[in-house]
Amino acid sequence: MTEIYESNTSTTRLPGQTANGAKNYALRDVFVNPSHVVCLRPEVNMSRRIKEGKAVLTEGGVKNNQEFTRVYLDRGQTGIDIVVLGTPVQVESYFSEKTLLKG
Repeated sequence: MTEIYESNTSTTRLPGQTANGAKNYALRDVFVNPSHVVCLRPEVNMSRRIKEGKAVLTEGGVKNNQEFTRVYLDRGQTGIDIVVLGTPVQVESYFSEKTLLKG
């Protein structure tokens, strides 16, 4: 999957902020253990921030109509959540695909 994360590439302003106060974001590959996924929810705030110019992608790019999903992961007593590219249905399909390992 591809995660969108806050990037601290700006050195002249507060970390992660551009001249207009928008935060910098970047994309990276992420591998998730499907057995640790607790919940998938649509992430509409990220799409809105990008359209309004409050979020700027410093690397790569996304389409204007790109949808995002917040993935909630179990980490024992605490959890973590990440935002990835795609709808919840698309993201769920990554976890349900079965692959054979050559051995």
